[in-house]
Amino acid sequence: MGRQIDSVRTAIRTVIREGQQSKACITFVVLMLSQLQPGWAQTPTPEKKTETPTAAPAYQDRLIDTGNLAPLVDDVDAVYNADGKPRSWRIEAFGSDLNTGGVTRRENGFSFGGRYDTTDYGAVSLDGTIRNGLHSSLFTFWQRGLAFDNDWRANNGAGMLNTPAIELSRNQYRFYLPSFPIAGIQSELLHDGDLQIQASVGEPGNFNGLRVAGFSGLGGRVVTGGAQWVVAPQWLAGFQFVDANGVGNVLDPLVPNAKTTGRSWYGSSSWQDADSRVQFNLVNSEVGPAAHRNGLWLDGETRDGRYRYNYGVFKMDPGLIWGYMPFIEDTMGGYYRVNYQSQQWLWAVGLDSVSSVSDRGTEAVYGTASLRYQVNRSLGIGGAATVRHASDGAQAAYVFVDKQSYLGTTRIQFDAASAKNHQSSEQITLDHAWPAESGLRLSTSLSLARETTAEKRITHANFGVNGGIDLWNNITLEGNVHWLTNRDMGTTHGTYANVSMNWRISPRWTMSMSYYDNRREDPPVLSVASLIPTPLFAPVVRDRAVFLILRYEDRAGTPLVPLGGAPGSGAGNIAGYLFFDANDNDRRDANETGAANVTILLDGKFSTRTDNQGRFEFPLVASGNHVITVIPDNLPLPYSVVGDGKRQVVVRTRETTALDIAATIRK
Repeated sequence: MGRQIDSVRTAIRTVIREGQQSKACITFVVLMLSQLQPGWAQTPTPEKKTETPTAAPAYQDRLIDTGNLAPLVDDVDAVYNADGKPRSWRIEAFGSDLNTGGVTRRENGFSFGGRYDTTDYGAVSLDGTIRNGLHSSLFTFWQRGLAFDNDWRANNGAGMLNTPAIELSRNQYRFYLPSFPIAGIQSELLHDGDLQIQASVGEPGNFNGLRVAGFSGLGGRVVTGGAQWVVAPQWLAGFQFVDANGVGNVLDPLVPNAKTTGRSWYGSSSWQDADSRVQFNLVNSEVGPAAHRNGLWLDGETRDGRYRYNYGVFKMDPGLIWGYMPFIEDTMGGYYRVNYQSQQWLWAVGLDSVSSVSDRGTEAVYGTASLRYQVNRSLGIGGAATVRHASDGAQAAYVFVDKQSYLGTTRIQFDAASAKNHQSSEQITLDHAWPAESGLRLSTSLSLARETTAEKRITHANFGVNGGIDLWNNITLEGNVHWLTNRDMGTTHGTYANVSMNWRISPRWTMSMSYYDNRREDPPVLSVASLIPTPLFAPVVRDRAVFLILRYEDRAGTPLVPLGGAPGSGAGNIAGYLFFDANDNDRRDANETGAANVTILLDGKFSTRTDNQGRFEFPLVASGNHVITVIPDNLPLPYSVVGDGKRQVVVRTRETTALDIAATIRK
């Protein structure tokens, strides 16, 4: 018996000293103790000598190892400030060394943010960066959910933000109005779901920065306004306008001092029931003394069981703009698409036709078809084909196989495309997500491609690795590395690496170190992704950078109210990634990049913005169901997020919910 007790004591002492407080370890100790109980129960009891009752022995604490164990590490802030309203804040100091095309520069400064959930004035937040002085810095203040009598609420913003847009201007299949980054103010009034009023004013500009967002102004002024209301139980109507005055270097970049002054307005009305929606849109614009230009389109959607139909017609005058930005112009045509989805089948067929209003623009017919069949729980097959009958006469197709096994999830895909002038390409890609234990993430991508033109033939080989590992409870490594080989008349090699380490020094302090190196200048392989060929990205320039970030964050106030929850409720975190889904498989592969500077909303109330890697975060979110909404302000056309940009997420107490959101090409 003494040996058994010593064994149990040794096991308990080892468990506590190593900090292993998991349920499995506790269960082990309890089972060991339970094995000793029968022995104790069989210990003979001395006979009673007298019938006089004895008092129960006084309770005595029994200490393991006589109370000399090392104290456990306490991860809770012992000096938490419980005074005042619930609030949180963070500040980051960052330094970097950047080399772009042989030119060295430094991106140093501070970023900060804070949230304060008031009782009477809604939730307020402040985010900003101070980078290399105030010239390219960014500041944004938000006040959301400001309540008034009679079911009115207001959302207000000031700083570097995007102009607001009514829902009718975005809730469409083919077209939507762009918004403008501005340094200014905006306001929105909402009434019980039946009225929406918006306005903004400021200097237009562009978001910039490699890793930390900044803002550069274009000069001039932009004023916007809009309203949307419920006309009848199934009818919506909306109106929006933008007035741009003296905005620099947008419509005519060849003229250094070009200024744009333009006015545009938009009107829309929609009818909707349980299965169908039809929306009519009209836009009008003028630039300087030029005549008014008009655009109109009809967009519809019908659902019939497992089928969904999208259809529309449009006509856009030459020279049509929206504010100071180019809009779809000198084109007319129509589109039709049918989708079918069941547990095993997913297919779609679409047809677009476009011609020039002035007979000087593009004329094309674009057809696309896709098919996926889920053979069983572990095997899926499919493919797609695209034909563009236009001046380039291009066509493309791909087939794929998805397979889940004990080795992970694998996709094998073969792409082929061709166009006039003897231009063609073939590519085979192998993407694989490997199974791993908790704390380890690994996916790989291998592609081989060949592109042929009238002058030469180029072969590409690309291998990428994406993953991460939790070295300890407080240190995490994340990485994305690609190797590329091009062979033409000679052989060239390229690499791309993005590796970071996050070290949680204490509950309040975190350090992040990142290394970024791009030594690839590969041109994109021929593809047929849209009705009219559109350059999606600027040419890649060789660059490398080193980043060091020191972060301090804290929370205070009582009661502690998580975002979207009640005082004292459980909370977790949301960490997400918005990425360009190049192969349309709704999964982030090793070779797919993130979308920067895109606004993300939590429950329509709390906002943040993706960083230049496409990442976003909402710390301390109430447990339960929430809605993440992507506002596609800065997504390059023709990318968009399906489902009105909304994603349902479930947050669990003391856990981080990871969310990957795909931005796909509108087809």
